[in-house]
Amino acid sequence: MQVYAPNSDYPDEKIEAFYDDVSKTLKLAKSSDVVIVMGDFNAKVGNTAMSKSIGRYGLGTSNERGERMIQFCEQHDMSVINTHFKQPKRRLYTWTSP
Repeated sequence: MQVYAPNSDYPDEKIEAFYDDVSKTLKLAKSSDVVIVMGDFNAKVGNTAMSKSIGRYGLGTSNERGERMIQFCEQHDMSVINTHFKQPKRRLYTWTSP
């Protein structure tokens, strides 16, 4: 499943609607299906989360949107895979603010 989450300019209600839509779509999958959710969550999950969903190779600290993403991953027994493997720093993000 390819997703694009609203950025931080959007109100929390839009973010919650996004996660609700993704959750509803995940429920349509059969238990035998292999489901991969990927895309731009417009979130920073960091590397200090006390969660099995986040590895130690994230970048910096999480933000509010990142905390919501972590919560979503925990609810669905998912993991942010790119935080579990050491990568060059330039591959840990797709955009930086000016």
